[in-house]
Amino acid sequence: VVILDDADLEIGMLRIRARGSSGGHKGLASIVQAVGSEEFIRLRIGIGRGQGDRDLVAHVLKPLAQEQEAVMREAVDRAAQAVECILERGVDEAMNRFNARQKPTGETPE
Repeated sequence: VVILDDADLEIGMLRIRARGSSGGHKGLASIVQAVGSEEFIRLRIGIGRGQGDRDLVAHVLKPLAQEQEAVMREAVDRAAQAVECILERGVDEAMNRFNARQKPTGETPE
């Protein structure tokens, strides 16, 4: 199971996939190349793209705003639960439980 950030997901959202391409994520592309396969489970944690046309690298490296910290703490807790679910009940069950299209409860409007 590979856990990674994803700027294409709203902050705090989770997305689990059983396999697939890197989707342009350079870190994931590096793992695919090193492993020699796209056949591994990935759990993406949304970090959003930030506001405006800010450079994505700057956004990824910028410290979280105080209101975002609670959202990310909740997301990390849910991600840990998702990994436990994957290991105990399988990836399909985890996808059904954690890929819901709802905003994290700690999220505040930007």
